[in-house]
Amino acid sequence: MGLSLILVALGAFGSFLSGVGTIIAAVAAAIGVDNWVKQLKFGKYLEVIWSSKVAIRKVHSSEMSWYIANYSHKQNPISERELELKSKTKNLELDFQVLKDSFHQLDQIVIKNQFLWANYVSDLEATWLEIKWHMDENSLTSKDLPKLNTAFSEMYNDLMDKLESIEEQFGK
Repeated sequence: MGLSLILVALGAFGSFLSGVGTIIAAVAAAIGVDNWVKQLKFGKYLEVIWSSKVAIRKVHSSEMSWYIANYSHKQNPISERELELKSKTKNLELDFQVLKDSFHQLDQIVIKNQFLWANYVSDLEATWLEIKWHMDENSLTSKDLPKLNTAFSEMYNDLMDKLESIEEQFGK
């Protein structure tokens, strides 16, 4: 009788452990599904954020290339430099369009604010157009040109910082 009681007790304990294991497995599965859903959701957000970061870096790089081409053309206006300037201007305009599209997605998908980032890119483009106008209408030695370039760079840095902050928010 003693052995039979021990076997019954062991069977009951095994059933208890099996139940506990089932509960632990169910909780782990629920946590796993929740993490998977977050990855799907935030993965799209991160993709949009990264696309925006790439687009703004391209604008910054294109603006620097355009500025150098424009400066060179103003110092020595030969036809090759004029063609290069036109090409750099077109590239920058196209890069701004890509940035507008990326920031539009950022507004609609991630931030869910209709025009916040669209306004940011408009401000950045307006600053570039002011630099462009200033270079076309004034001397290259103008004291306002460095201020405008600084304003463009500060806007770029501010937007990059904001994108980094958003990436940290959704990258966790």
